[in-house]
Amino acid sequence: FKSGPWSTYTGAQRAKCMLKFADLLEANLQELAGLDTLTMGAPMGMGHFVIPGAAQTFRCKNICLVLAVGLG
Repeated sequence: FKSGPWSTYTGAQRAKCMLKFADLLEANLQELAGLDTLTMGAPMGMGHFVIPGAAQTFRCKNICLVLAVGLG
């Protein structure tokens, strides 16, 4: 994170990336749950629980990021 584009992003730019990732997780829930089943052997229903939780984590992390570094 010390080199590369992330280190140069403002808080607002980081927040936008994290929110977009959370949106993509939710938008691709079915496919990701299927992949989780194939790769991990998890029951299909488990992905429907874990993936929305992951999206919510990125949204919560986003709030912490904004509070820590501000939007500018």
